Amino acid sequence: MNCKEVERIVRESLLSYLHVEPFELGCRVVLPQLDIKNDFLAVYVIESRKGIEITDFGRTMEALLAESLELDSEKRAMILQSILKQNGIMLRGDELILELPRGTWEGFREGILLFTNAMQSVHAMLHLKQPRITLDFRGLVRQYLIESEIPHEYLRSYDAPVIGQASIDFLLETHRPIAMDALHAMQSYYANSLIDRTYVKFHYLGQISSHPLRSVIFNDESALAEASDFPILNEVLDIEPIPWSEHEARFRELLQQS
Repeated sequence: MNCKEVERIVRESLLSYLHVEPFELGCRVVLPQLDIKNDFLAVYVIESRKGIEITDFGRTMEALLAESLELDSEKRAMILQSILKQNGIMLRGDELILELPRGTWEGFREGILLFTNAMQSVHAMLHLKQPRITLDFRGLVRQYLIESEIPHEYLRSYDAPVIGQASIDFLLETHRPIAMDALHAMQSYYANSLIDRTYVKFHYLGQISSHPLRSVIFNDESALAEASDFPILNEVLDIEPIPWSEHEARFRELLQQS
């Protein structure tokens, strides 16, 4: 493989989405990084009395409020503060701010990376708004496994390539172990987020040679139709997704085949 050619194509691709344009206070920078809604990140670089300031003008927090994600709970406030502290970002009202010293651009390269990382991490807090039923459904599946005396391990962790530690909901302890996640989402927005994250996780877990067979149990009694509406999963699963309405028959089938 010609890595130089790959590098050239990657650079051209990323640069094609990068735009820097003037506005009344400084520069508006559109970056080839996406927020949770797949919109490109926009940051603003302005001169302040203290030096250079990178800001989002409150757009990140505005996006959370638009989705009715309340940040006044102890857990969410702690997560937000942790994100800001790790990236050296301040919160001024609803505005994310990173201040850099006057008279030098040193640290700007690192600063812009830290700032956009903070923006993406705060956007990802929208996942905290997932319906509680997501966890309840996982408990329902576990109850079925226990009552049916199907040997399994709960919340098994793997050290996956690229993404690091990743856990699966269930590992069925059969002759050919089967790794499973249990997904339930009441709205398309959450379903797509769950499916995307499951796809990424199983994609990298599939690179582990000793990793077992993989599948997903999907609750088709939600507002969505069936797991078959998400063909992307077929690219990373060894066993097609199981609608919960078929779990009795499908589990018996899996256990007999393994």
